[in-house]
Amino acid sequence: MSHDKLRDRIQVWFVAFVLFIVVLAGIIIGRLVHQGALRSGINQITDSNSKGPAK
Repeated sequence: MSHDKLRDRIQVWFVAFVLFIVVLAGIIIGRLVHQGALRSGINQITDSNSKGPAK
C-alpha cells in the first residue's frame, strides 16, 4: 500500500522536474532570441536557402 503511494509521489516529482526543465529551456531560448543571436542565425539559414537553387 505504501509502495504505491511512494510511486505516485515519485511520479509527481518527476513531472514537476520535467516541467521545470521545459520552463528553464524556454527562458534560455527566449534570452537568446532577445539578444538576437538566434534570430540572426535563422535569418542566415533562410537567406542561404532562398538564394540557393531548389533541390
